[in-house]
Amino acid sequence: MTFRTPRLAAALLAALPLGSAWAGGFQNLPPSAYALGLAGAVTASARDASCAWFNPGALGMLDSASVSIGLTAQNVRRAFRSASTRQAALTEIAPTLGPNLYAALPLDSAHRIVVGLSVNSPFGYDTEWPADWQGRALVQRSRVRTFFVQPTAAYRVTDNFSIGAGAVLVGADLLVNRAVGEFDGATAAYDASGTGAGWHVGVMGRSGDAVSFGLAFRSPVKIKMDDGTATFAGIPASQAFRFPASATFGTELRLPWQLSAGISNAVTDKLLLNFSFELSGWSAYDSLNIVYSDNARPTERGGRRYEDAMAFRVGAEYQLRPRLAVRAGILYDESPVRDQNITADLPDANLLGASVGAGYRIGRHLVVDAAYAYGQSARRTSRADVTALTVPAIAGQFRNLVHAGALNVTYRF
Repeated sequence: MTFRTPRLAAALLAALPLGSAWAGGFQNLPPSAYALGLAGAVTASARDASCAWFNPGALGMLDSASVSIGLTAQNVRRAFRSASTRQAALTEIAPTLGPNLYAALPLDSAHRIVVGLSVNSPFGYDTEWPADWQGRALVQRSRVRTFFVQPTAAYRVTDNFSIGAGAVLVGADLLVNRAVGEFDGATAAYDASGTGAGWHVGVMGRSGDAVSFGLAFRSPVKIKMDDGTATFAGIPASQAFRFPASATFGTELRLPWQLSAGISNAVTDKLLLNFSFELSGWSAYDSLNIVYSDNARPTERGGRRYEDAMAFRVGAEYQLRPRLAVRAGILYDESPVRDQNITADLPDANLLGASVGAGYRIGRHLVVDAAYAYGQSARRTSRADVTALTVPAIAGQFRNLVHAGALNVTYRF
């Protein structure tokens, strides 16, 4: 066998950030149909209430109240080919759904003070390998879900410059299932949830009517999971002291800080070009420690040693008709995972993607936006290292394919 049975800390450590979703690590696609159609290049855009998520400063540039509701869906299909048997495995089709809500409200007649609310799920994944695949002792199914609530306020200092800031409130849950490889038919399941908080800030400016720029920063968020439950089944009675039927544990999930800068240029009355650069502080996610509250098992320590990663996004919008705008974008997203940490549990890789979208105005107040995106990662090779006790590994080659779609309905008052 080319895989080894990981300890509990290693299984959890690897399961939390499984694979690239749409951005490096386990960040999802842009949580807005308008943004997805532009490949996420919206740091310098102030189109509707969703801008508060991408850049709080852009909120102050809105000239009316608006509400946007929508849904994003994405599926990451992961492929693996064993280095020893040459057998291939594909993950199950398991779309991840992410509802979103954005609202913006000016508080004064001059619209210089604007408050906003963003609710979305920008991080997470849901992946499931076949029950009999070669790495079943590493992971069979892994799921991480996040829920963000961001109240934001912005102030338009001048007609061409605004600043904004707000709080970031996060809830997250974790579900992991795997086989216990040293016993036939034995399984392990892990379940945990927790909350965390952070902040975000941004500015947006305009140079005349054609060019705008934006700069935004979102702080890292530490999510404490204090009441996790590990459940083992099918364990021989003689080994129950190593694998209790149920044990509680605590751990922490660290989400990265993010810095984004962008520029938007109205080339003509109909054509708008956008560019965004992002730097994500994944190095904050350096390790994961599993601490058992009842001392059923000793504290497990494991390192991930992520690196900070960059992303480049370019998008274009063309006003095809008075009520219809079409969009397209491309992106390159760098993986935060080092070569020596590529395993079955984290087959992340640099990603190249493209998107298309459209927005249609119905009457004076209602706009419907839709978008589709496709991404393909580079191939990455994992090598089993039996000396790395905290890094579960399986020898072979991985690749990821991403399909994503989004739909939003926006009403301007």
